[in-house]
Amino acid sequence: QFLLLQKWLDDCNENHPDHSRDFSKEHDLPTRVLDVGSSRDPEKLRLYVAGGKRGRYIALSHCWGGANTFPTTRANLEARLNRIEFSQLPKSFQDAVYVTRKLGIRFLWIDSLCILQKADEHDNDDDWNHESKLMETVFANAYCTIAATSAANSHEGFLDRHPSGHRPVKLQGIGKDGPFSVYISKDIDNFDHDVEEGILNQRGWAFQERALSPRTLHFTATQIYWECGSVIRCESLGEIFKLSNWLGDSPFPQGALQLDETLKQALLPNIFARYSSLALIVPSDRPIAISGLQDRMASFYQTKFTYGIAQSFLGESLLWKRLGREPMKPICFPSSSPDVPSWSWMAYTGRICYGNLP
Repeated sequence: QFLLLQKWLDDCNENHPDHSRDFSKEHDLPTRVLDVGSSRDPEKLRLYVAGGKRGRYIALSHCWGGANTFPTTRANLEARLNRIEFSQLPKSFQDAVYVTRKLGIRFLWIDSLCILQKADEHDNDDDWNHESKLMETVFANAYCTIAATSAANSHEGFLDRHPSGHRPVKLQGIGKDGPFSVYISKDIDNFDHDVEEGILNQRGWAFQERALSPRTLHFTATQIYWECGSVIRCESLGEIFKLSNWLGDSPFPQGALQLDETLKQALLPNIFARYSSLALIVPSDRPIAISGLQDRMASFYQTKFTYGIAQSFLGESLLWKRLGREPMKPICFPSSSPDVPSWSWMAYTGRICYGNLP
């Protein structure tokens, strides 16, 4: 299995020059990463402060799901810089460490481990407020992103994917060239069902994590999918024709360059409307959980964005409205957060759509 994943990575490194990225080069590491050591040294597991050093790292995109995410706080930071017990990690984090080691990468970035979390109401959000604004860089510079697509929380894990009764059946026989084996499975390649409709991709934070990642390994309930700007591949050895899905562009939104100006403008309301329908455990994360993606679009369109409103498309951006009958409710933001203006949809919960200028 991991030989196949490595083959996908190697093929992308060598044959996909359209990603605007040389994956053979090391990049600046995030502020903190998890040093996973290697399969030969499984006891080596600790937080590492990069201090501007460069290297390769893998990022994990996962659902918190309201479960305890083994957070790093000011109180336990010093101990974790020395050592972290593998057995104490939630199952999804253990799986991510295992995959990272198998792919021969030393560093792994996991949000709740690498960003300091509030221990109680007396703690402050300074580290989180700083690091959460760096998501564009964290995911864009990752060698690859692991998406725990089928796991509802960090304790479920994602490597034991096949539900009961859905495991491949092994058939053996003898042919003219000797014994052979054939595996039969009822599961077929269904990227829309397995990935687009997967648990992870109903989560607000995962929206920008996928868009900003140049390459993603989606661990679904049935199989592993590879997604980059050039191709979608399946563990069943199939290859899916890649439609124009902006979220899978590498770098996002490269595909929009092929569109005329009208369709380029349509990308903005499409992205924001889609994001507004996704779940956030903490409603006040609404402006932050898409800030990295908004920064990327600001660079692409060469304009300024303010809470989802684009200066170059001011009229169109302000014509947002409630989608459906469910009322939109004002979000209560913490005192440490800047006030979100009432004319922005980011100040409210609920789904939006856009009207058209006359």
